[in-house]
Amino acid sequence: HNAGDVPVRVEAMAELIIANLTGWLGKFDEAFAAAERGLNAARATNDPALIGRAYLYIGALWESAGDCDRSADAHRESATWLRGTARDIHFGMALGELGDRLLTCGSIHDAIPLLDEALDYDREVGYLFGLATVLG
Repeated sequence: HNAGDVPVRVEAMAELIIANLTGWLGKFDEAFAAAERGLNAARATNDPALIGRAYLYIGALWESAGDCDRSADAHRESATWLRGTARDIHFGMALGELGDRLLTCGSIHDAIPLLDEALDYDREVGYLFGLATVLG
């Protein structure tokens, strides 16, 4: 394939992976630019699962950047998009990450029901790492 032939779904995920790896290196301007490109590509697919996964990556990026509120907002958006999609690990990840962010941001009352829902969901789909992460 040449660069113009890359499927938009692959482009979306590639940009989001680049965004997170670049963020881990502390290059946040570059990371957020890649995240924006990834989210735009995901939106172009009109696939709620892919858009939800994009927000999951963006939430992790905001966490790496040290912005608890924006990380929580992205994880909330992720859970909204992923709710009702195919039963896989990503919805549980979004709920668990949102609950964790809310705990970190100081919203314990709001976090507990989300963490409980994440545990129930992770048990239902057999996502053992998710269970371990939420139980922490």
